[in-house]
Amino acid sequence: MANELDALTVRRFYEEVLNKRDLAVADEIFAADFIHHGLPPDSPKGVEGFKRHLEFVHGVFPDGQVTIDDMVVGDGKVVIRLTARGTQNGPFLGFPATGKQATWTGIDIMYMSQGKISECWSERDVFGMLLQLGLISPPG
Repeated sequence: MANELDALTVRRFYEEVLNKRDLAVADEIFAADFIHHGLPPDSPKGVEGFKRHLEFVHGVFPDGQVTIDDMVVGDGKVVIRLTARGTQNGPFLGFPATGKQATWTGIDIMYMSQGKISECWSERDVFGMLLQLGLISPPG
């Protein structure tokens, strides 16, 4: 039963918070002491800091969508392999908006506590995304 609840909670994050941009849902599905290990060092901590980060990402990629490609649930953890797509319409990592679309992959590891997301580790293929956006050149 806990595994099913954990899977539903994480699915709500991707579908409602990321894809539908309903940041109020974050208050329901994240633990009060939530920690995200992938945020920039100067980011505010906790759920509010993560919501601010998501507002920034939604501003950079206003049409961005995330697809869950694979989900593994168990032992108080949910691991997601994902594909993200979006058009860069805002400045990102010091680069100006390009108006170009990109598709990139990522992996999230979420730790669960009492049906809520308590901790998250995220990895994204930022290099591949920057190549597609024309912001960096291929090596060599």
